[in-house]
Amino acid sequence: MHTETAPPVGAPDRLDALRRTGLLDSPAEESFDRLTRLAARFLDAPVALVSLVDRDRQFFKSCVGLPEPWATGRETPLSHSFCQHVVIREEPLIVEDAREHPLVQDNLAIPDLGVVAYAGIPLVTSGGQVLGSFCAIDTRPRRWTEEEIGTLRDLAGAVSAEIELRRAARELVERTEEVVAARAEAEARQTFEELVQGLDAVVWERDVPTFTFTFVSRRAEEVLGYPVGRWLEEPAFWQDVLLHPEDRAWALDFCATAAREARDHTFEYRAVAADGHTVWLRDRVRVVRGGGGEPLRLRGIMVDVTEEKRAEEDLRTRAAHAALSADVGVTVAEGGSLRHVLQGCTEAIVRHLGAAFARVWVLNEAEQVLELQASAGMYTHLDGPHGRVPVGAFKIGWIAQERQPHLTNDVPNDPRVSDREWARREGMVSFAGYPLLVEGRLVGVVAMFGREPLTEDTLEALEGVAERIALLVERKRTEAALERREHQLREAQHLAQLGSWEWNVASNRVTWSEELYRIYGLEPQSEAIPFEDYLARVHPDDRDRVRATLEEVYRE
Repeated sequence: MHTETAPPVGAPDRLDALRRTGLLDSPAEESFDRLTRLAARFLDAPVALVSLVDRDRQFFKSCVGLPEPWATGRETPLSHSFCQHVVIREEPLIVEDAREHPLVQDNLAIPDLGVVAYAGIPLVTSGGQVLGSFCAIDTRPRRWTEEEIGTLRDLAGAVSAEIELRRAARELVERTEEVVAARAEAEARQTFEELVQGLDAVVWERDVPTFTFTFVSRRAEEVLGYPVGRWLEEPAFWQDVLLHPEDRAWALDFCATAAREARDHTFEYRAVAADGHTVWLRDRVRVVRGGGGEPLRLRGIMVDVTEEKRAEEDLRTRAAHAALSADVGVTVAEGGSLRHVLQGCTEAIVRHLGAAFARVWVLNEAEQVLELQASAGMYTHLDGPHGRVPVGAFKIGWIAQERQPHLTNDVPNDPRVSDREWARREGMVSFAGYPLLVEGRLVGVVAMFGREPLTEDTLEALEGVAERIALLVERKRTEAALERREHQLREAQHLAQLGSWEWNVASNRVTWSEELYRIYGLEPQSEAIPFEDYLARVHPDDRDRVRATLEEVYRE
């Protein structure tokens, strides 16, 4: 929180903490670039930055969307920095229109970089030093929502954790190397172990020739649940026990390549904890070399990034659901036949919810039969045994009859699935079906099968789409009924040789029915004609009387 005694940008302690990270003037790295890309994508912002504020400049450890020449230079003087105010104030800076904000309205970033809206979150070390800002920038005025600011805070927390990990790893390596240089190997080993036991990460060391673990910190037991003894005593423990089966092949290949090239490397993979749950690890590996440059040991730090991965997945899910809503909206707005629009909706469900296939049935009220109108995914045909489903028959008919959704993540054992052998063969895991209701009236059913379990968020998104599809079906039915009535009116007028017209007094234009055009022997027109053109068709002897009569009727 900002106070009157907040330290300035040039405070020695803060600058020292910044230097210790080793990030100033370092190359771009994917672990930071991924977070700025996520910020730009999910906040729909043209620019996102990881900005480290130095004494007289700001350095961009990561930047997305920054114009040239700033993108290549990756720094600006403080005359072009909003982020310096985040450092000085030690709190987020949210600006809707910089041109009107008293704190930054004279900042040169406005004319030179096009900065108008800005949202910056402090990047804070474990010691409380604010190193810079994780920020999103827009080139037009913008009201940042609480959800957007919350997303930015989450991503800024991930950036701060990454910086803190870099600092800790750097200090650990530097201190360890200092100890090794000053003492005998045995004493250095003892000191190394004492240093790493307090870190919030698993520190390990492996022998290069044998690839066996020679040291693992006690944090391993807290994170993964296995006794340290198993790491040290079982030569194949990491690859055969710890590595997730789905990551085993590529992770072993990646490590073998890095070992042959004797290069430092970082990678992320899933591990299986002792209790069976999955833990995401980020493993940073450094090659320790001998006096002749030959690789002797691999030294690494494993960090539990499960929560970070979960947050990223949540952001992806929210983006997919937003895209689904947008695609359905566009499909409905573009119009077309009911079958065409419903097909677009099922394709959007498959595309954004990961459905194996999705379908929509519309109720034939007269026959009480659900008629398949759209199908997307692995099945696109509209005929077959489910092309016409009586209300109350099969799973779809039950949903219609009960007017209640049917949801399951155990399709092979669902008693309402008529062909469970098909479900097992095709790997179906989940099903969700919703009745299409308008004010309690059934108009159809929408359903999807999936090969992955459905989350609450996904079900909520599908339920929202079902509501929009129900309203669409009802509107299309109303439009069809109106079109039928208009056709019947045209036929009745033709049989009776009776024309009709309508005068829009405000626009002073007249719309004629098709039969009235025929009576006058004219080609029908789609647009209304001026009132004076209508009067021109009246016999001259009657024209004044007709005008006077119409005006009198209008006045009354």
